[in-house]
Amino acid sequence: MIQPLSLVCPDDDTAPGGAETYGVYREQKTGTFVVMMTRQGRTVLRRFADAIYGSSGAARAQARAYRDAVIQVLPPATNLERNTRLHKNNTSGMAGVARVRTGHSGFAWRATLELKHGTRRKSFSVNKYGEERARDLAMAERETWLAQYPVVFLTQDDYGRAQAQRSFADRLSRLAKTPVEEIPFKQDAEEVEVRLAAIEAHFDAMRPRRLRVSVLPQGYRYLALLVSDGGLQGAAGRARRGHKVLRGSASFRSRDLGEALASVTARIEAMIARLYDRDVARWFMAHHAGPLRDPARFEAERGLRVLAVLPESARYYR
Repeated sequence: MIQPLSLVCPDDDTAPGGAETYGVYREQKTGTFVVMMTRQGRTVLRRFADAIYGSSGAARAQARAYRDAVIQVLPPATNLERNTRLHKNNTSGMAGVARVRTGHSGFAWRATLELKHGTRRKSFSVNKYGEERARDLAMAERETWLAQYPVVFLTQDDYGRAQAQRSFADRLSRLAKTPVEEIPFKQDAEEVEVRLAAIEAHFDAMRPRRLRVSVLPQGYRYLALLVSDGGLQGAAGRARRGHKVLRGSASFRSRDLGEALASVTARIEAMIARLYDRDVARWFMAHHAGPLRDPARFEAERGLRVLAVLPESARYYR
């Protein structure tokens, strides 16, 4: 079960054991933390923008929480899985065993094992042992090599390895006891998809709600009104799928700006209440609607643009 996560991140920007950077990198230009990792042949990618979460600390906290949730579902590959994975061009039936040419006319069956700091190789001549015997010797040699090394997770740093060992310790012991020809390379795909979908839904729900309000000049003595949940995209102001936007307009051709703004203020409050609820509308009016209530502060040529992250509390303002 995924536990509820806080949007508050400690001021201390340090984290032990690589927890700060494992699977997470920063896009300074866009003010975004990006979680990206590839495990079991699947690439996981999700972005956490400062503008969405209200601060870089909150975005960073959510990025790390998302990464930790994902790595509890997707284990990294082990050295045993990596070294027993059959490639499409394999002809021996065992990974790391291949028939190779030696010299001008000779052939051999060669055992190969990729290690962290190099490669082990040993060849068995077909001329010396015969075709089947040379292949059997190469396969036996490779099985001997595999048995000499403990099964460990292949990760970028100690943090990823420690998290994998904590979440998938049984996987290591199970793989160590499994015959080479029966070692699975991937988890059950359907189970993984279900669990990852639950994580995505959880972090979708954790995204702070936003409110975008615009009161902008449009033509001669007209104001364009826009209220949305902050999901606008593109110059045309079209909303992304799943996002909501309300529009309206107001004229002050036959009345002064103060009268027009009084009407605009009431309409904006009603639009926010329609988009969210009356508590959100009251909260916005109390904290961001000052220029609409005071004509001296409202710049008719520039208008008003507000993009606010709504408070977490269910009761925004009373």
